[in-house]
Amino acid sequence: MASLLRDAGYATAREVVAARGNHRVNLVGPILASTSWQTKDGGFSQADFAIDWGNRQVTCPNGATSSRWVEDRSHEGAAVVRARFPPSACRPCKTREQCTRSSNKWCMGRRLTLRPQAEYEAIQQARAQEDTREWREEYAYRAGVE
Repeated sequence: MASLLRDAGYATAREVVAARGNHRVNLVGPILASTSWQTKDGGFSQADFAIDWGNRQVTCPNGATSSRWVEDRSHEGAAVVRARFPPSACRPCKTREQCTRSSNKWCMGRRLTLRPQAEYEAIQQARAQEDTREWREEYAYRAGVE
């Protein structure tokens, strides 16, 4: 499969999936980093949760399973999956502070907004590849283009 090198911000999950499916092209470029406070502060980010797409369920790092899975649309109209954990699982959790900032009294359970499976997996794969020597060497051909 041929590769197309893209600048940061142009290799979105949706475009990576579309390029592979529609044009059989591997879109290569830095995927934007997660901006959640959990990712920045060493908490539990989406990547720390196990997603069972077939059973429409998410498992947290401490073994609790989601109680709700809804296919929805984002504010921008993109397809998303919204998963929610029950308060009964989150309130007593010893590592809740790494997951949610809700106070213990009002903790409604962790909520995750996920991209569709193909896009979610493309993001995880791209972020893992960006840490490899092979990816950096391939993407180095993009240097100085602009």
